[in-house]
Amino acid sequence: MLIRVNNAQIVELARKVVYGIGAIKKLATLCKDLEYTKVLIVSGPTVTKGIVKDYIYEQFEKEQITYAHEVVRDDNLEELKEYTKSYADIDSIVAVGGGHTIDISKVLASWMNVSYITVPTNASHDGFTSPYVNFLLRRELSNHKDEYPPYRPQSPIGIIGDTELIAQSPKKYIAAGVGDTVAKFVAELDWSLAHRMIGEEYDIYAASFGLMTAKMVADKINDVAQGNELGIRALFKAHGSSGVAMSIAGSSRPASGSEHLISHSLDLLSLEHDYDNPHGFQTGIGTIIGYYLHGKDWKYIKQILQKVGAPTTLDELRIDRDIMIEAMLMAPKIRKRYTILSCGLTKKAAIKALEQTEID
Repeated sequence: MLIRVNNAQIVELARKVVYGIGAIKKLATLCKDLEYTKVLIVSGPTVTKGIVKDYIYEQFEKEQITYAHEVVRDDNLEELKEYTKSYADIDSIVAVGGGHTIDISKVLASWMNVSYITVPTNASHDGFTSPYVNFLLRRELSNHKDEYPPYRPQSPIGIIGDTELIAQSPKKYIAAGVGDTVAKFVAELDWSLAHRMIGEEYDIYAASFGLMTAKMVADKINDVAQGNELGIRALFKAHGSSGVAMSIAGSSRPASGSEHLISHSLDLLSLEHDYDNPHGFQTGIGTIIGYYLHGKDWKYIKQILQKVGAPTTLDELRIDRDIMIEAMLMAPKIRKRYTILSCGLTKKAAIKALEQTEID
């Protein structure tokens, strides 16, 4: 993350990144290099639990790294508070799994004032390299700020990206990862618009870095669609670069614009309407909408998403028109972030956007 101190900037980035085939076998070595000897492993309950047993236990025992392993199933903040007491003597957390597991680990690392290493088992979004947690968890923490310690965003100190393991994850996660990556095309436009319209500070280096991640995946989209190692490596590196861009900017601006606000609105509405979509599926649809509203070639975005099988219509997203329209109109109010949606989107314009882009 970026912390401002008397106009100076302190940028926190991952110290070590290991990626490629078999990268997970280097985890214990990475921990030793960072002088970690007491580690708490946090994983999900299904596939990732098995990955921890198959790939990590033996490594840690061989390197004489003391470890404990906790499986998380939901955003149980009370359970996390107990972990802060049970594992008060650890010096690091290793988060193994998808976005939910990694976000929970970020919160725990913040509360315990320790660093963390991420080992993503899919590439559904850039959360494994970002200092920030997902919208609903952020909202939950905010709603209970008197009950829990404050969350201080921090970047992972190490990242292990085993492209072979990631390639074995369900294809929907790859498709979602592409949806989260193309979002940067709209995020940059929104940030630039905010700079011109309301004078918001704009970091051209961070913005260019974020935009580069989207272009990187777009250029390799055929390899990503095939799920080969070259494509998975490109997607992993793009997510990693996105995290760097956010750290430089000191916010999620390079990676999150109107398309993410639409996704956040859909997240809130899902609590009422009972649907569950991967984050990247929603931001992908949001990117088509955002590109259209900016007057850009939305068909370009749609073609990229279609190549990897990501949803490009409401039917494929399994939500109806009324929900999407409500999300679009709610989005400008979801957080204080100036985007193209802040320019007075009407219901009539929202319907036209869905029809013109053939989303509905």
